Amino acid sequence: MVVLPYTPGTIDPETERPRLDLSTVDPAIVAAARAAVKAERRRKRKEEEDREVEQTILRDRIANTQVEAQNAKITRESQILIGQVNAGGEEGMQQARAGKRKRVESEGEGEPEDDGDGDGAGEVGEED
Repeated sequence: MVVLPYTPGTIDPETERPRLDLSTVDPAIVAAARAAVKAERRRKRKEEEDREVEQTILRDRIANTQVEAQNAKITRESQILIGQVNAGGEEGMQQARAGKRKRVESEGEGEPEDDGDGDGAGEVGEED
């Protein structure tokens, strides 16, 4: 390890460290020290970039897992509905439709059915 000389009492205002007097140090040592500092900065930058890439990969995996879980849930619900239809024939199909309609309305995506009174609303006396 090389100990670099510094002038006591002088502080570099940019780095807030003691100012080094490099005029008395072998230029090869100064060049080697600067190269080592640059290499260390590159290494740290590379590590940070690698960490960011790993985080992005993990976020993508989490998102894919969530999508797969949602698809599996939809598949299970579809299989249940298919099973109800197959087990009950026409009655099972009507139950499956009713269950789907209830689910859509409970999620707020469905609109009430027309009750036939001509106003287009789902309940008697309700206005459009």
